Amino acid sequence: MPLHTNVGGTWKTVKYAYVNVNGTWKTCMNVWTNVSGTWKKLWTYSYTTGSWGACSKNCGTGTQTRTVTCTRSDGVTFADAYCTAYGLTKPATSQNCNTMACMTTQTFTSNGTFTAPHAGTFKFTLYGGGGGGGAGGGRYGALAYPHGSGESATTWWVWRGGGGGGGGGSGYTSNVSKALSAGQTVTITRGGGGAAKAAGGQTKISGNATGTANGGGAGAGGGGASLNSNGAGGNGGGGAVAGGKGGTGGSFGPQSSSHRSSQVNGGAGGAGGNGTYGDGGKGGNGAGWYAGYRQESPIDAGGGSAGAAGAVVVTRTA
Repeated sequence: MPLHTNVGGTWKTVKYAYVNVNGTWKTCMNVWTNVSGTWKKLWTYSYTTGSWGACSKNCGTGTQTRTVTCTRSDGVTFADAYCTAYGLTKPATSQNCNTMACMTTQTFTSNGTFTAPHAGTFKFTLYGGGGGGGAGGGRYGALAYPHGSGESATTWWVWRGGGGGGGGGSGYTSNVSKALSAGQTVTITRGGGGAAKAAGGQTKISGNATGTANGGGAGAGGGGASLNSNGAGGNGGGGAVAGGKGGTGGSFGPQSSSHRSSQVNGGAGGAGGNGTYGDGGKGGNGAGWYAGYRQESPIDAGGGSAGAAGAVVVTRTA
């Protein structure tokens, strides 16, 4: 209950009472009053606690604090010593919070759903699917008889190899950072690798975070050989790392029939773009030609390799 005193005819609430001890005025912790013959304390003391504040970390054990004050029954606050003198134990002003372990890196190499294990900011690195390599170009072979019909020492042979296909480009890469609450989800759709001569698929995320990364471009096919030229190599496909250009085909001729045994190589396929994920496919080798005495055997052009599928890597940043 409050203590009142009359000042100039007006009753006012007394916040502090003092007593003189050996000539020194000191604050009274309490005042006693007689109620129906029984002496009772005018005031009581207790600790008043505030609400817990925000945790200092989202995971990995943080700290949160609150205010704790010694309060008299009439609402006046005092030093903790007043509550301690009445045998009260002060409640804790801090405690541990968010004690769960922080998320480690998660890698999605197939379609799926990411669920935030705790609140925080998460970085999504998207890799598109790799483009497929281009096919190798065709070869050319011919023989001529400049001095009449039939084989002779003056027979001319003309062989030319096809150009190699260009390598596919690796998938493009993009980054998305998003603050998520515990339990929020993000849908993962990874881009497939492109078949030979086809671009890679787009990787994307949707739901509580959105973003895309396009697939790498397909490598161009190698050029076919002709009577007058070897096949030129095809260009590599574009992407985060571009595919390599295919090689130019080789040639043999014109030569006399007495020197006709030979290997004519097609151009080598270009290497695929090599990324962290979503590698491009290798380009196909160009067709060549092998000629032996009285027989000719073609070496067919190779088809390009398919690109690798993309992926999504999730890391915690805060």
